[in-house]
Amino acid sequence: MIFTPPSQNSNTQTTSQGQTSVTQAPQMSRLELSAMRITSVLIILFIVIAGLFLLVKKVKAILRKKRNDSDPQKTKNSKKVLVLSIAGLILIVGGGLFSFTQFESYQKGQATKQNMQNSEIQKLQEQINTLNNKKPQVIIKQVPAPQNQQQGNDLSSIVKEWRPRIAHVSCEWRYVDDGVVYLWDSGSGLLANVTDTKAGNLTVILTNRHVLQPVENKDTPYSCDISLPDVTSPLKVIDTGALYSFRWSSQGLDYGDIVLYYTTDYMKNLASQNLSICRGKPSVGDELVILGYPSIGSQTDITATEGIISGYDGDYYITSAKVEHGNSGGAAILVKDDCYLGIPSYVDVGTVESLARILSAGAIFGGI
Repeated sequence: MIFTPPSQNSNTQTTSQGQTSVTQAPQMSRLELSAMRITSVLIILFIVIAGLFLLVKKVKAILRKKRNDSDPQKTKNSKKVLVLSIAGLILIVGGGLFSFTQFESYQKGQATKQNMQNSEIQKLQEQINTLNNKKPQVIIKQVPAPQNQQQGNDLSSIVKEWRPRIAHVSCEWRYVDDGVVYLWDSGSGLLANVTDTKAGNLTVILTNRHVLQPVENKDTPYSCDISLPDVTSPLKVIDTGALYSFRWSSQGLDYGDIVLYYTTDYMKNLASQNLSICRGKPSVGDELVILGYPSIGSQTDITATEGIISGYDGDYYITSAKVEHGNSGGAAILVKDDCYLGIPSYVDVGTVESLARILSAGAIFGGI
């Protein structure tokens, strides 16, 4: 806070509590002013009396001389001296009265000036007291949200939007002759609708091929349990052979799907909702979020990990987002456009760090 400096006739002081106060300059009391006025009057009276005394003395001298001297010329000179003496006395008295009047005017002006200064100092003191007693003012400034948040594409809303469609996939393999389970594996998937050239519109769980075929050139699963976050009981899908419930890429890419020929109305309605697929190639540095069920993540719900596009590797995007066993087959969402980027597939482990690979959505659709 900036204050206007007080006049030269005032002082500012700071108390031990840090508060500022203004001290008024000392001013003459009424007794002092009266004493000065009386002194001035006495001086003027002294001058007037002294002048009168000299004048009377001069007049007496002239009269005595006139009686003793009958010379007309000297008498005339005496009259001139008398006139000049009277004129001098008038000048002295007039000058004294004028000086007294000027002194009175000066005193009134000084008093008025002092009163104005004291009034300004009092106002300043009141302002300082008001500021000292006023509680600190808190200024709240609204900071514009980042562009992604202004559009509603923050991570929280993206996770909330895509969460219901992220499936946990648990599959088992059995021997044909005795039905004994010899292999079990799990991963993640995305509930969606796809168009098949032969079967038409299908409700499927998009996932990785290695989730459905963990061992190269081995049989398809006997069955898979599909669990969604808001569904209490898993949906069991059994491959009868005739319907081909488990399929994967004929081009050798790491994706496949589980066809849900028999499902609930809830899952059908959820799958029919528009699936926003990313168009074009994202830039290095673009943010993304991985949704799935990693083995070291939550045991009761999806787990979200965030990262960026770190580079490109053929049909795959390289990402810094954490991908662990169990994430395979889940969903990678591009934050800025809130669209489906592809399937988290595998991790390339280096000496110290590791970078995951995301199979692009462009390579997935049209290849099943």
